[in-house]
Amino acid sequence: MDTKQRVFLNCLYNVAGRGFAFVISLFLIPFMVDRLGKGAFAIVPLVMYSILPFLELFTSGVATSVGRYVTLHRARREIDEANRYFSTSFFLLVGLCLVATLPILAMSYYFPTILRVEPGWEIRSRWTMLLAGVSFFVTALSSPFGAGMYYRERFDLRNLFYVAGLLGKVTTVVLLFSLIGANTIYVALGMIAAASVQGVANLLTGYRMLPGLKTSWHLFSKQKMREVAAFSFYLLISKISTLLFIATDIVLINWFIGNEEVTTYNFGAQVARLMRGFAETSVYALGPLLTSFYATAQEERLRGVLLKATRVMHLIIAPTSIFLCVLAIPFMTAWIGHVKGVDEATIRQAVSVLWVLVLPAVINLSVMPAFSMFLAMGRVQGVAFVSLGAGVANV
Repeated sequence: MDTKQRVFLNCLYNVAGRGFAFVISLFLIPFMVDRLGKGAFAIVPLVMYSILPFLELFTSGVATSVGRYVTLHRARREIDEANRYFSTSFFLLVGLCLVATLPILAMSYYFPTILRVEPGWEIRSRWTMLLAGVSFFVTALSSPFGAGMYYRERFDLRNLFYVAGLLGKVTTVVLLFSLIGANTIYVALGMIAAASVQGVANLLTGYRMLPGLKTSWHLFSKQKMREVAAFSFYLLISKISTLLFIATDIVLINWFIGNEEVTTYNFGAQVARLMRGFAETSVYALGPLLTSFYATAQEERLRGVLLKATRVMHLIIAPTSIFLCVLAIPFMTAWIGHVKGVDEATIRQAVSVLWVLVLPAVINLSVMPAFSMFLAMGRVQGVAFVSLGAGVANV
C-alpha cells in the first residue's frame, strides 16, 4: 500500500470513529437532559470536559510519548531499546496514577463546594466525580499497550474498539436510566464501561502487534525516564494550553453565570468538539508514518506529507465551518427543540455559542498537521510555549 492510500485509510477510519461518536451524542445528550433536567445534567459536562481533562495532565504526556518512542526504535529494528522505553513509561504511569489519587479524592469530596451543583445532587456529584476518576485510571494504565495499534497503523481496529467502548457506555447509561432512574452516577459507570472495553482491547492487541514486547521492572531505566519526562514536559505544556482553550469555559460559566447555563453552553460546544475531534484524529493518523520517515531520515517525504495534509485539512475545515454556521438554527431546533426545559432562548444561546466556537476553527484546526510533524521529530518545545501563551490569553 502506498503512502497516499495509507494516510487516506487511516484518516477515514478515524473520521468514521468520531462520526459515530457524534451520532451517539446526538441521541445520548438529549436523552440525559430530558431525564435529569438542565441543572443536574450540568454535572456531566463539568466532569467530562473540564475536571477530568485537567486530571489527565498527570499522565497524558507520558501516554502520548510511548507510541512515538516505540515506533521510532522499532522502525530502526531496536527492539530491546523499544522495550526499555515501553517498560519505563508504563511504570512511570503507575507512579503518576498513584500521585493523582489524592487530587481525585479531594476533587470528589469538594466538588459541590468548588462548583455550583443543583440542590439535592451534592452527594451524587461526589460519586460521579470519583467514578470518573476510576475510568481515568483504567484509561491511563492501559494506554501504553495501544502503542501496538499505533505502530502497526491499525487505526481500523483502534476505532472499532473505540466504537465498542461507546456502545458499552450508551448501553450502560440507557439501561440504568430506564431500569433504576436518572442519575449522573450511571453516566460515570458508563465511562468506566467504555474505558474497560478499550483497555482490554489495548492489552490484547499490544503483545500481539509488538512481537518481543516485554514489560518488566528490570527494564526500567532512569536514563529513559529522564528522556521521557523531558519530552513529556513539553507535551504537558501543549496540553495545558489546549485545555485553557477548551476546558476552562464550562467552569467559568458555572462560577459566574449559573448551573443551567452550563448545559445550554454545552449544546453549542458539542458541535465544536466534533470538529476538533475530527481534526485531532485525522492528524493522529499521520503520527506513525511521520515518525517512521524521521527515524529513517526521509525528510523530503516527511515534508511532502505535511504540506499535503495541511492543504487537505484547510479544504475540509473551512467549508465545514461555514456549513455548520449556516445551518446552526435548524440543526439546534431539530436536535434539542423537543427536550424538556429547552425553549427558543436556549436554542438561540446554543447557536451563538456554536458560531463563536466554530468560526475560529478555520485557522486553529487547519494548522494542526504541523504539530504532528514536530511531535514525530521530538521538537515540541517552541510550539508548546507559543500555545501556552495563546491559551492564557484566551482565559
